[in-house]
Amino acid sequence: MTAIPNGLFGVIARKNGAGGGSDITLETSVVTTATSYSAPLNIDVNIPAVSANDILLLFCTTNDYSEPTASPPSGWTKITEQDGTSTSVPTVAAYWKRASGSASATTETWSAFYPNGELYYIWVGAYSGCVIGSSPVDAYGQDNVGYSATFSVPVSTTTADTKIVTIASSTNPLITFTWADGTELVDTVFRSAAVVTINEKLEATSGSKTRTVTASSPSAFSGIAVALKPV
Repeated sequence: MTAIPNGLFGVIARKNGAGGGSDITLETSVVTTATSYSAPLNIDVNIPAVSANDILLLFCTTNDYSEPTASPPSGWTKITEQDGTSTSVPTVAAYWKRASGSASATTETWSAFYPNGELYYIWVGAYSGCVIGSSPVDAYGQDNVGYSATFSVPVSTTTADTKIVTIASSTNPLITFTWADGTELVDTVFRSAAVVTINEKLEATSGSKTRTVTASSPSAFSGIAVALKPV
């Protein structure tokens, strides 16, 4: 019997769904942001380069409470949306797609993405290391608040070693964000009218989690947290 080196055993175990930590990695990401006054709004969404079985995670938000499409292009699945409650509380939404093979960066046209003309921000990240034989979305949570300096999004995971990716958005372009933990991927003003932040964090254990961000001044927020399931 040939002995297997300890390091190699760990790689084999992870690829077969055993313990040893998460291999979920953000390989690259791209942003689409613009101002458009046509309605309904068709958007050429920037898509990053991918390898086979990478998961494309898309977050979108605007400077108001318009709801994005419930019928995305073929291959995409809408995870959820958190509706805003007024023009000062934005709507955010999340979608995912599995890459069937390696592909260079490109654009995809999403017809009637929004029902109205918008100032919009769309982020797409390519994640490797997600489960292959089933949906990569282990769980998700969402929430909004009308006025607060601290904003939290709850999510209850069922699997260890998930990567929780969270978006929070506000129509106040004067604020910045500080996350309680995790890695901040985005903290930016878009179109001089709204602000968005995106964070990711590996959760080694399953159960109830809370993704919390503090703004530099009280504002209204909407947010979604998506827990990606590892191989």
